[in-house]
This record gives sequence, C-alpha cells and structure tokens, in this order.
Amino acid sequence: MSWILYGVALSGLLTLAAWGLERGLAALGSPTRWVWALALAGSVGSLGLAASGALPPGSGAQATAGEGVAAVEPLGEAGDQPAAGAGVRALAREVVGVIPTFLASTVNHVASTLHRGLGRAVLGGEPPPEAGRAFLAFWLLASLTFLTGAAAAQRRLRRRLARWPSARVLGHELLLSDDVGPAVVGVSRPQLVLPKRLLTLDQPRLGMILLHEEEHRRAGDTRLLTAGLLALIMVPWNPFLWLQHRRLRQALEADCDARVLRRGVSRRAYAWTLLSVCTDRPLGPLPALTLSAPARHLKRRIRAMKPRSPLSRIPTALAGVLLALTVLLAACQVDVPTADTLPLPTEAESSATVAEETVAGTDGSAPDAGATPPLRTSDIALRAGAADPESPSPLIVVDGDVWSEDLSEIDPVDIARVEVFKGEAALTHWGEAGAHGVIRITTKEAEANP
Repeated sequence: MSWILYGVALSGLLTLAAWGLERGLAALGSPTRWVWALALAGSVGSLGLAASGALPPGSGAQATAGEGVAAVEPLGEAGDQPAAGAGVRALAREVVGVIPTFLASTVNHVASTLHRGLGRAVLGGEPPPEAGRAFLAFWLLASLTFLTGAAAAQRRLRRRLARWPSARVLGHELLLSDDVGPAVVGVSRPQLVLPKRLLTLDQPRLGMILLHEEEHRRAGDTRLLTAGLLALIMVPWNPFLWLQHRRLRQALEADCDARVLRRGVSRRAYAWTLLSVCTDRPLGPLPALTLSAPARHLKRRIRAMKPRSPLSRIPTALAGVLLALTVLLAACQVDVPTADTLPLPTEAESSATVAEETVAGTDGSAPDAGATPPLRTSDIALRAGAADPESPSPLIVVDGDVWSEDLSEIDPVDIARVEVFKGEAALTHWGEAGAHGVIRITTKEAEANP
C-alpha cells in the first residue's frame, strides 16, 4: 500500500509542477508538450527506480507536518545588524527553503496516515503478504486489459485504413475517410486522414486544416503520444498519469496551433476553422492527433492564440516557473518507501505493527501512571506472526550509527520515529549486517538538525 501512495503522491506533485511550468512557458510562447512528456516519464521512472532500490530508503523530508520544519535564524544582535538588503535576502532564502520542505512533509504525513489508517481499517492490522500479491495481480490484469484494448482498436483502425481511398488534396497525400478526422494516425509512418465532407470547404479553410495535420506529422507528435500511452499501460492505476496524458494531448494540439500561426495564418480565420470542425467523437486509445476536438477543449486553445503584451507575460512566466521549482524541490524530499514508517505504537496496537516495542519496566512490572519507561533492546523484534526469542537480533541503527548499547539509554520521549527494513532493502543498504533485519531509530534532535 505504501508503494501505491508513494506513486500517487509523487505523480501528483509532478503534475502540479508541470502545470506551473506549462503556464510559464505558454506565457513566453514556448512549446509545452515536453513538460507533460517529462512529467509522465518522471512519474513512471521514479517509481521504477525506487522499487529497484536505486533510490536511498526513507530519503526525503524528515520533518513532520504540524511541527516546525525550519527555523529562521535571527539576523543578529543589536548593534551587529547586517545590512537591510542582506537581511531581506537571508529571510527570503529561508522562506523559499521552508515552502517545499513543508509541502513534502505534509505529503509524507498524509501518505503515512492513509497507509496506517487504511491498513488497520480495511485489513484489520498489518497488511499480509497476500495483499501485495493481490495488488500485483490486479496491476498486471489492468495493464494487460488496457494493452489488449489498445491493440484491438489499432487493428480496427488498420482495417479501416485499408478500405479508405488515397487522394492528393492541395499538394498533400492523404486518405479520404467517411467520418474519421481530420487527423494524423500511425506511429512509424503517420498518415493524414481527411473526411470526405470537408472537401466542400473553401480552399483557404481546407488549406489550414491540412497545414495543421501536416505539422503534426512533421514534428512526429504521434510518436510522443504513443510513449505517453505506454506509460499509462505500465501504471494504469495512477489517476495522475491519466491527467498527465490528457494534458500531453492538449499540449500537442496547442503547440501545433502555434506553429501554424507562425506561418502567417490569420488568427481569426484559424479560430473559426477550429470551431467549424469541432466534434465530441473521440478516437479512443490510439496514437492519433486531430484538429477537431470537443468544444470544451477549444476554448483554451483559442484563448492561447490571443496576442499578449510582454508586460503581462513576464509575471505569469515567473509565477509559473517559481511554482514548478518549489513543487519539484518538494517532490525530491518525498520519502521513498521501503519498510513502513510507523510511530511508536501503544500496547493496544503492538499486535498490528511491524515494529513491536514493549514499554514495560525492566522487572516486567507495568509502568507508573504518567511515567515513560525505558526501552530495551530485548523488547524489539522483527516477527512474522510472533517473535522467536531465540532468533538473531536485528541490527539497531540510531541516528545513522550502529547502536551496540542497550536501548534503555534512549528515552522513548526523544524518539521521533522507528523504521523497519527487511529482506533486500536491509541487505542493499547495510550489507550482511542487516541480514536479520534493521531497525532504524531517528531521535527528535537528529530530525531537527539533519
């Protein structure tokens, strides 16, 4: 479950960053399709890197949402004040650092809360291994279903392409369809498709339609759209990837509109041409790009064609780029899941957690009311069902250092969190010393001073 939440949270942040960067680039008149292509690649690639262990475990924001995530140091004592400009710049740097850290901390906190809450509410405790295998089976089934549907739609389109007659219209080689298009279809050899009904249009409008589709073919936009479709097939359960793919398709059309207008086409005439061929009939999961689009999408495309003064573009561009950089910094600080990060559990929850911590006194008696008893090394065990007292002890790591003393020297009040690493995750990062598992303890002091 933690991997699902990590993938959704990270792709959500990348979607927000891509949206901000798209706004900034659009204000400057620059292409935006690569922004969404990179967002799709980042969403899928980061999940793959984290799953393979290429990313360090638990890396990310160490602060907890609701706590102070950064402190602005005083600018100096009286009589030793720096220049006003330097003080403002120092304060600005601190504020810029706080925002992404706070955002990442909030994402980590929400993901951890959802993971624990859903695991205990739905599964009644620690997620069993069968839950992970069931999700992997669902993942594989969803990907195969999507892939099969896309392949079937492609086969149907190929049969229709074979039936459509070829023609040469205004110097463009194309296929004449009954009701599909205008569009560019295909990946390795993209083809222009024009519905027969558009042959009745006047030559200028028909020329703008063909110029638009020719720009798609020249830029290889169907190949980029196919790459986005493959990302959806690989991770079909992530809703943000669907949003990124839809925005990629819209960005491809907007960039193509801009290239057509740079060829000297009248904005007004081109906008009327878009409105005359708009349709609500989708082409399905195919690598096809079409000038026609639902009316609800044309409004944004036509608005983007309006000329804007440089003075109005600069603030929008700066705001978009700043938002993108801030969210990207936050995305870099999202914790990579390996083992579940859990808070110190109560006795009532100890049977439902991966890390079992007994807080009874050293003599086995119950602690006094209101007192926080010491934590002992013998009280912590990695278990599958119940702890075996004769099994080898896990490696204890406190604030990055191997802990060889008794844990009674650590006050549980000073512990910020406990992380458990098992199997490959422990061996990858601690070698043979982590063969029996690793328990990493982070104190509040280390968390406040990373």
